[in-house]
Amino acid sequence: ASPDTVVCGGGSANLYAIGSGGVSISYEWDDGTSVIGTNPSLTVTPVNTTLYTVTVSDTCGNVVAVDQVLVTTTNPPSQILAIGDTAYEGCGPGVFNIVISETSSSPTVVQFTISGTANNGVDFTTIPDSVVIDAGMLSTTITISSFQDGLSEGDETITITLPRDSTDSLCYNAPYQATVYIKNIDPIDITAADQIICPGETATLVALATGGNGMLTYSWSTGATTSSIGVTPTQTTIYSVQASDTCSNSFTLNPVTVDVRDPLGSVVTVKNNAYEGCKNSTFEFSLPVPLTNDYVIYFSAGGTALNGIDYEPIVDSIIIPAGSTTATLEIEPIYDSTTEGTEIVEITIIPSTTDLTCPHIFRANSLINDVHPVTLSAAGDTTVCNFQVYMSASGLGGLGPLTYNWSSGAGSGQNVVVRPMVPTTYLVTVYDSCGTSVAYDSVTIDIDCEYTFHFPNSFTPNGDGMNELFFGTGRGIKNYEMFIFNRWGDMIFKTKDRYEGWDGRSNDGKKVSEQEVYIVVFETTDFLDYPHKYVGKIVIIQ
Repeated sequence: ASPDTVVCGGGSANLYAIGSGGVSISYEWDDGTSVIGTNPSLTVTPVNTTLYTVTVSDTCGNVVAVDQVLVTTTNPPSQILAIGDTAYEGCGPGVFNIVISETSSSPTVVQFTISGTANNGVDFTTIPDSVVIDAGMLSTTITISSFQDGLSEGDETITITLPRDSTDSLCYNAPYQATVYIKNIDPIDITAADQIICPGETATLVALATGGNGMLTYSWSTGATTSSIGVTPTQTTIYSVQASDTCSNSFTLNPVTVDVRDPLGSVVTVKNNAYEGCKNSTFEFSLPVPLTNDYVIYFSAGGTALNGIDYEPIVDSIIIPAGSTTATLEIEPIYDSTTEGTEIVEITIIPSTTDLTCPHIFRANSLINDVHPVTLSAAGDTTVCNFQVYMSASGLGGLGPLTYNWSSGAGSGQNVVVRPMVPTTYLVTVYDSCGTSVAYDSVTIDIDCEYTFHFPNSFTPNGDGMNELFFGTGRGIKNYEMFIFNRWGDMIFKTKDRYEGWDGRSNDGKKVSEQEVYIVVFETTDFLDYPHKYVGKIVIIQ
């Protein structure tokens, strides 16, 4: 085993044991109270003088050898550590800790020297060149509280050195010197840009703070505690923000201005095409957000249409009520029955300029179209008896669609069918969709139900072009049938066409029948549906 050794109290000693011969061996170190190692070498840091025993055994568990090493400790001199090695000007302190090896029944005075780039009593509170460790205590502390001088000096140092005996080879290197650094705290500064927004928009305010010590915190005049906030003021508003560090240093930036531009009205056309005396056009004025007060928009009316002449007079302003965002202006064209072509109404908000930050629509147009007078032409005049009659009307001009209305319950379409039983004049009226242009016409239907019928008693189908056909004639005839019979009662011809006539041939024959007497029968009805029957004789003359 290694030889006995002496260490400075609190120091360490390296122990070792070397076994040889036989099979593989193992090591076991103990300090008299417990096993503290199983390797050939061992590093120990005894508080007091300690006897260490090492036991060497083979693989069978047989003890091969036992040896001991005595480590003697001596009392170390006073020691110093910087347990808080950084002090911040005007803020957190630095701390030295001075320790002695054993307590005393009376106070212990420890002397030291002070050095470094920081000036005692100038850069930090004055400290003496010695401290007293109370009786029964092992340590005491020295607190370094630095001053905030507002100067950027870089890091400054305070070094405390305890005395040492250079001939004490064991304890000379025990900690006898420590340093605390004094660091500047740069003044806190904040930057935050002013914002310009349009009414109803949200501005994002971003504060950027530098300087100070540790993490910086923010406090806005709105109560927010984040570095950036969103605000939606209804008018130009001034905000402030404060940044603070862990040393209670702070800086307030005031003002941070959010400039809310004045609300500007816009105008658009929501109903464009107007017609004289009829359909109106509509302009809509609007604001980006509702206001708490009535808002007046002034405008001028221009274009080719004349205010008060081509449309009903309008004033030069409109009010958007508090709490609303829109108001409408109706343009009511005046019907003048003249052809002027399309006219323009132009509404321009005053002032007629736009804002590049908050653009708005300050001009809009609508059209006034001519409405030509309605004209009407009706057709269907006739004379009938108990018969349906088709009547029609054709209107032109006006603003479509046109509406037709016939009198006497005839209907309301452009074309109607009637069946009068007495002479009737039907009045047709046409209106355009505006109702301002009207035209009239009429259709007269006479009733003639007189019935007459007659037929000859002979005809000459000889090819000379005269009196070649036999048929009955008359007026007021609705239905007609003619039958021809020979003297034996055989029907040799019939027709329902009152204009066909009999040419003297029988049963589609090629020759005219013989000259003799034939029987003819007519069955007709008049337009009142009364039947009429006639029987007579006819003679073919060749």
